[in-house]
Amino acid sequence: MFFNRKKDATKTPRAPVDLVEADLAKDTIAALLRTLGEFALPTSLYADAEFKDRCEKLALELLIRKANQDGESEEVRSPKKVHRDVRQMVREQRQVEAKEYRAHRESAHVIVANLVTSLRKELAEKEGQDSEVAKLLEDIEQVVETGDLKAIRKVTTSASKQIRQVMASQREKERENLAALSDQLRGMREELKDVRSKMQHDSLTELLNRGAFDQALEKTIQIAQAAATELTLYMIDLDRFKTVNDTHGHQAGDEVLKAVARQLIKSFPRKDDLVARFGGEEFAVVCRDVGADDAYMLGDRARRTVEKLQVEYEDDVITPTISVGYAVLNRGERADALLSRADQALYDAKRLGRNRVEPLTSSGPLGKL
Repeated sequence: MFFNRKKDATKTPRAPVDLVEADLAKDTIAALLRTLGEFALPTSLYADAEFKDRCEKLALELLIRKANQDGESEEVRSPKKVHRDVRQMVREQRQVEAKEYRAHRESAHVIVANLVTSLRKELAEKEGQDSEVAKLLEDIEQVVETGDLKAIRKVTTSASKQIRQVMASQREKERENLAALSDQLRGMREELKDVRSKMQHDSLTELLNRGAFDQALEKTIQIAQAAATELTLYMIDLDRFKTVNDTHGHQAGDEVLKAVARQLIKSFPRKDDLVARFGGEEFAVVCRDVGADDAYMLGDRARRTVEKLQVEYEDDVITPTISVGYAVLNRGERADALLSRADQALYDAKRLGRNRVEPLTSSGPLGKL
């Protein structure tokens, strides 16, 4: 006899094994990404915490696959595409880490090896000269014991001459060593300047990097406040840059970034203008002696210059555009407040349709110093 059993409505059906394993894999990769972002070595590839931020964004995309920050209804990327970006980012980071830290290690090895070789050579020469003087003194002692004044006079005269030569040779050697040390220190100073310059510049676009820009912005604002002069900060972002990378690849994206950087340098050519890669596809520009009357015109000139770009990559032609937001410095305003206002203006430019210039108007009129 057979009985019909009622299904338990409260019992949750088990997920297929492959879905459980896929979720476990995504959780594991997300955890690894966050760990990598936390402990990755600093390099010139990403400014400040940019690498950590990218790791976090990719981890979130794996876990919840949410839409982009602008709230657009763009197509959700498949895990396969996210995994591809993860592999690409980790590969680039590891390559740059290996290259930069191998260079530092090899440089340190060369310096230490040269130092050890120089010391050994110096000690050998010193021991040779000391043994030569010791032999002369021994000869004098032996002659003195004989009591022969003529022999004593002859030996001491010869020994004195040779000792003076040894001492003169040592003094000359010391002068040569000092000169060589001076040249080495001068070379190290020049090398240090070069290293500092490279550390201050983005390796891809050759613009100032985020760290150098932040320091320069603080000093420039201090000067403007002290001299009661005007100053404008522009925040600039490439429009739909993610689409360029997804469609044409990251190398094409790099070519676009370099082309836009060159156009920004041309658009802000004054010696005091600071142009920087702020992070990812975002740029920042500081212009001294530029107030509300001229700020829009300069920002729109940069926008129109980039709009005319045609970046050729393989068989494709890419025509990028930028959104520009700016804020004019107010009396007594600090760098973080100015950055926040300019960033809000950039957000407005994006929200209002991109490829446009927007000042910050929501917080009232921009003040003059």
